[in-house]
Amino acid sequence: LIHSTGKKMLHRTEIKQNNECGMIMYEVLEGDVGRLAVELKAYNSKYSFMLGRRTLEGEWLVVRYGVEADQAALRQETRESIDAA
Repeated sequence: LIHSTGKKMLHRTEIKQNNECGMIMYEVLEGDVGRLAVELKAYNSKYSFMLGRRTLEGEWLVVRYGVEADQAALRQETRESIDAA
């Protein structure tokens, strides 16, 4: 993959989904890491969330958590990421 900066990156994407929930995880294995080396987005019928790691082995951080109004936006964003992968 060539990043928008023109630098080469090696990454891995993992997707899990069913009729009620979905999850996408994106890892930068080699190359420039912008904000997060690992980003995980997930949703179900009650909530949505996004976790991240600054390094591949770093601790998980809660980046975003959505209930009610924010849940719909984060759920849609996660679905679009899954569809684009």
